[in-house]
Amino acid sequence: MPLPDSMDVLRASLKKLRDQLDVLLVRFGRQRKEWPFDQLPVLDDPAAIAARQAELDARIVATEATRDERKQWLNQLLDH
Repeated sequence: MPLPDSMDVLRASLKKLRDQLDVLLVRFGRQRKEWPFDQLPVLDDPAAIAARQAELDARIVATEATRDERKQWLNQLLDH
C-alpha cells in the first residue's frame, strides 16, 4: 500500500479541523442563546434594566419581610 502524499494528509487534516470548527460554532451559537449571553439586548436598554432592577428590589423587600416574620415566629417559639 503506497504512503499518502503530503497534499492528501493536508486535505484530511484540513477537513478534520473544519469539522471541529463547525462543531464549535454550533456550540457557541447555542451558548449565545443561554444566560448570561441572552441578556445582552437587555443591557443595551435602560428601560429594561430599570424594570429588572425594580423587579429585583420588590423580590428583596418580599424576601426580607418573610425573613423578619420567620425570625419573629422563631423568637416566639424559643421564648415559650
